[in-house]
Amino acid sequence: MKKTILALALVAGLTSFAGNAKASTLYVANWNNNTVGEYDATTGAAINSSLVTGLNGASCIALFGDNLFVTSLLGNTVGEYNAITGAPVNSSFITGLSYPWGIGILGNNLYVANKGNGTIGKYDATSGAAINSSLVTGLSPEQMLLSANRIYVNNGGNTVGLYDATTGAAINANFITGVSGIGGIAISGNNLFVVSQNRGTIGEYDATSGAPINTSFISGLTSPTGLAIDGNNLYVAEKDGANMIGEYNATTGAAINSSLVTGLNLPVGIAVGTVPEPSTYALFGIGAIGMLMVMRRKITV
Repeated sequence: MKKTILALALVAGLTSFAGNAKASTLYVANWNNNTVGEYDATTGAAINSSLVTGLNGASCIALFGDNLFVTSLLGNTVGEYNAITGAPVNSSFITGLSYPWGIGILGNNLYVANKGNGTIGKYDATSGAAINSSLVTGLSPEQMLLSANRIYVNNGGNTVGLYDATTGAAINANFITGVSGIGGIAISGNNLFVVSQNRGTIGEYDATSGAPINTSFISGLTSPTGLAIDGNNLYVAEKDGANMIGEYNATTGAAINSSLVTGLNLPVGIAVGTVPEPSTYALFGIGAIGMLMVMRRKITV
């Protein structure tokens, strides 16, 4: 019995250690130097400020497992990169696009907003194959958000449209109106956060009806662009003189750290996610298995 308890305790310890080995990471697309930088989402410390380089109009980012998809607006491509090392998996994962700006993931589907031809295309996130390259048409799309089989997309700078992610049909092309210079969109529960770039604000809206909850949920910003949510933390990228990312409470709008990451180079799109460090894989892929085998032998003696 004592040996069995010992084994269970060691397994529990390994599980706990594995969980602690993961930390939320911020990924930032810098337009001016065509890079994606990587930062600690808690402290703002740089992990690798040039994780991905050689882009062409770095715009927006989507995290898919251990890989990053990045739109190159001027290169008319979506590239795929390893989220841990930054190494290219396929820098021309999707080609032949038309000023691709926004990007999002839903299930195994990758959606790309093409500002050049006014469409949102749908692609297989594993192969890059087109499922429907003109799923939604008649737009002027920039950044967008995928949630609950819905596409929320900023359209023409002053409107957020809502579309069905399966059929592309319009649910409400004027879901949110009266915004000035829209940037990123983020969601937490049933609350939708929308950048009003020209006003320097983040507005909060009902994600089902589009009704305003607080159009100045966060104010006093300098040209906000990208948004990302992690738990109850809302991250806001600011460009044009600020070149930083601030962290805010997603419930109250209060600043947690308005200058969490500084010294960026015109940040446009941001993403936040949890990716295990390579050392975690090494430890638990080999060391843990060996320890469990030893424990198994002791238990069955």
